[in-house]
Amino acid sequence: MAFMTIPKEYAAGLVGLTELSEEDVSVFAHALAQIPETARERKAVISLILEKVGGVRINKLDEAIRAVLSLYEARAIAETPLDAFIDALIDAITASGVPGLKLDETTKPQFVDRMRILLGVDTVEFLAKANALQRDHEKLFHSARIFTDLRPVFRTPEEPPRDVIVEYTLKVVFHDGSRRHREIYMVLDENDIESLKQVIDRAEKKAQSLKSLCGSKDLSVITRPLSA
Repeated sequence: MAFMTIPKEYAAGLVGLTELSEEDVSVFAHALAQIPETARERKAVISLILEKVGGVRINKLDEAIRAVLSLYEARAIAETPLDAFIDALIDAITASGVPGLKLDETTKPQFVDRMRILLGVDTVEFLAKANALQRDHEKLFHSARIFTDLRPVFRTPEEPPRDVIVEYTLKVVFHDGSRRHREIYMVLDENDIESLKQVIDRAEKKAQSLKSLCGSKDLSVITRPLSA
């Protein structure tokens, strides 16, 4: 696979993973295996794991959990065999220069074994694949707001306003390929607002129809797998 880098937000968690004992790894993997396939929200998944790994004594345990989940997602996106992914991870760790995140010839084999166990849980691998498929788009919606304002209409600059316009500004925040938040603003009028309502209503009805069809075929619907 292509060269991997270690994002700053996951560096501390990876340091914690290098501190795990064999017993800790077993407890951690057992907790991962108990994540239900119906899991949706990342925060809920992290809370569930924390409940199961209370006996694991490493610094920043919650960040170590986030690091593991992010590694599952990175591998799903790369569609890489586990051993090749772990090799790329070790190369990234070696090149990272993060304090405390170092592997030598003595610790490297042990770390490889740990990663094979922690990244080999079928349920989490399935959820990560679903998440990667759902997020495989150029732009991903993050949030939206609509600002409502009055704009005065002047006959002349010297006179008080004679009329006003009700104006809506739609703000859409989305993620692009760089993982940064981007924003776009659009001005709407009342007709546009009504059109948006109708479009959303139609989308919800179509989605309900598709969900019913899936239910008749014994297919579960994944909405937001391991989302933040």
